[in-house]
Amino acid sequence: MFYKIRQHYDRVAAQLKVVDSNAEITPIHHYDGSTVIVLVSGVTRVTAKAVSYAQSIGDYVIAMHVSFDSNPEKEHKTAEQFKREFPDVRFVDIHSSYRSIAQPTLRFCDVIAKRAEDRNYSTTVLVPQFVPRHRWEQILHNQTSLRLRAILNTRQNIIISTYNYHLKE
Repeated sequence: MFYKIRQHYDRVAAQLKVVDSNAEITPIHHYDGSTVIVLVSGVTRVTAKAVSYAQSIGDYVIAMHVSFDSNPEKEHKTAEQFKREFPDVRFVDIHSSYRSIAQPTLRFCDVIAKRAEDRNYSTTVLVPQFVPRHRWEQILHNQTSLRLRAILNTRQNIIISTYNYHLKE
């Protein structure tokens, strides 16, 4: 068992080296720009700060929202409010009939990542979340962001980043 563990560490170390065993530098891919997808559930301070951060790191910023059948009027208001607050950011509202956020998000990110790759852009998905003041409150919030990050981690061509907004009380 210890031998297998050692083999694992050796394989990982070999893949992480910048210089390979032949003393050659492994070529690093350089991107021409970056696309940032900000996942949006509503227009809040967390969203506003996350969009601002995305604009600072990305050449092209897209806000993505998943809407449901249960309250179309509320979803329409969210879209209008977002467009009013951030007129220079593309807002995409994806409709989901089954209250599923993960699969529509994954499909959308795959399409955007493919387009970005064609332009030699990197793709970052920014997942905004707030951090409660007390540790025990963490179990009450951000469960969706955990699931989204877990499913997006399966993609090699997508960088997942979290924007943390710390609550004061």
